[in-house]
Amino acid sequence: DDFFETSMILAKRLLFLAYCELDGGQIASARQRLVQCISITNTIIYSAHKASRTKNNRSAQSILDDAYMELMLSMEEVEADKILARHVANLAIANGNCCGWVDPMQRPGYMARSTVQLSSVPICPLEQRPIWCNELE
Repeated sequence: DDFFETSMILAKRLLFLAYCELDGGQIASARQRLVQCISITNTIIYSAHKASRTKNNRSAQSILDDAYMELMLSMEEVEADKILARHVANLAIANGNCCGWVDPMQRPGYMARSTVQLSSVPICPLEQRPIWCNELE
């Protein structure tokens, strides 16, 4: 019990520190904290599963989702690291479908390639649409 509680407190604090560091523009140290948080949280989930404990799993999974999401978003923000965002998404998926992702091509969203072009049909003729529509176009 003490192991789980202490580990959860540490994971929560690491996640909080990472949030603060990301807000402060300290990307490298925030990423380090997020990776530590992910590692500790994975250990909590694995240990709880082996001990047939479900009490901490939901809370630990929530922390894990947040840590993966923040790590991936920090990768998307830096041009040179955008491809790493996809690797982080792949790790999250392999780790039990964290963040609701099912395919690494979902992240980063603007990097996904599609052979199908999206199109829409206007609901009114071009000459009848409101002027503000031109701004959206």
